[in-house]
Amino acid sequence: MPTPTASGIYHKGNLALAKGEISRLSNTLQIIFLDTTHVIDAVNDDIINDIVSGEVGTIARQTLTGKTLDNSTASNVAKFDGSNIALTGITGDFKHIVLAKFDTADNNANSKLIAYWTFADQSASNQDININFAATGITTETV
Repeated sequence: MPTPTASGIYHKGNLALAKGEISRLSNTLQIIFLDTTHVIDAVNDDIINDIVSGEVGTIARQTLTGKTLDNSTASNVAKFDGSNIALTGITGDFKHIVLAKFDTADNNANSKLIAYWTFADQSASNQDININFAATGITTETV
């Protein structure tokens, strides 16, 4: 079971990972910004359509690049990671970012939610924002 380096893992996304329905390396994974009024429901939310009403329209979705999946034989831990994201000139209020598998065939309808990060309310007005993932990775799991 993945350990959330993120604030948490969506339950149905975790099941999809375990069943092999999401490939962390070959699927398109996107970061989505959610507004300050959105309430995370990790148990019931499943796809992007479940959260799209809370999406910050002024901040474009970001595709995760530099994805790696490494196994430390010393600690028996598999670490999933990706490149940090640098955004420039961002305007909008947000509280969460979400990692989701983006399904290019049907846009949001089958795009699975994977993990989320929750912050204190953030407000940006033409500012640069850096999303720096923890050195321990986006998620880890014991193998």
